[in-house]
Amino acid sequence: MDLFDPSINATDDDYRILRNTPEHKPQREFVRDLWARYRPYADQNFVSEIAANFQARFWEMYLACALMDQGHQLDRSTYGPDICLTENNRRIWIEAVTSSAGTGPDCLTEPGSGPFFVPDDQIVFRYAESLDTKWKQYQERLCKGRVQPSEPYVIAVNDFKVPMQHLGGGLPRIVRAVLPVGRETEVVDQHTGRVLQRLPFRPCVRKKSGSPVSTFLFGNSEYDRISAVLYSAVTVWTPRPHRLDEDFLLIHNHGGRNCLPRGWIRHGVEYKMRGQRIEKETFPTAEA
Repeated sequence: MDLFDPSINATDDDYRILRNTPEHKPQREFVRDLWARYRPYADQNFVSEIAANFQARFWEMYLACALMDQGHQLDRSTYGPDICLTENNRRIWIEAVTSSAGTGPDCLTEPGSGPFFVPDDQIVFRYAESLDTKWKQYQERLCKGRVQPSEPYVIAVNDFKVPMQHLGGGLPRIVRAVLPVGRETEVVDQHTGRVLQRLPFRPCVRKKSGSPVSTFLFGNSEYDRISAVLYSAVTVWTPRPHRLDEDFLLIHNHGGRNCLPRGWIRHGVEYKMRGQRIEKETFPTAEA
């Protein structure tokens, strides 16, 4: 079936706009191109579900195509996480998730026209909550034998639906959602006058109720079966990228049991904790 067949019952606003608005034909054809490549690996409910939750299923499909572009080998799975790769005679599982604005007291909203405060911890909380949800699903699959303890497991987060996620600088929030560090602070060395960047220890963020939400995932033995977290802010509404993996960011779990090799995403930025330092490396490197 055509991904934008008029007979599909659509409840998602993004999907309806893409399907029904003539001026969005370029975006619609881009999605169709991705679908032509991803269709052999998609589950049987993909077409109906993308019409009900467009960004989540778009992100899954986009991610799979980007990984294929990098040379990774996809395999079809009908019982595990969203994407299965086969590398060196072992499976690598990737679970795609889209963070949202949330509901209830901790819900994020777009700012108004006047001055506003960017709720940094609340945005980090949106990522942490998404990661926790997928981690619980992974544990259930592990108990049922659908994934094996020795197989690498990656959670791929997209945050297009998180308000204000693009505001602010410094160490990316997704890195601070898995490592126990807070926002950078500037400290002046009294002897040299140099401005030094410090990353304070911060093992959790707090909900408005005061209850803690852990950001100490990597380096924590409780989460040592997460191999890495991959991040992107891609959406169908942004200009079509030159490469699908243009904004990819990968954080390695330095305490993971099933670690991925350096440069695994082949194109993008990787972060990894080494000792007390967070190292950043861009791929492909100059040496490549």
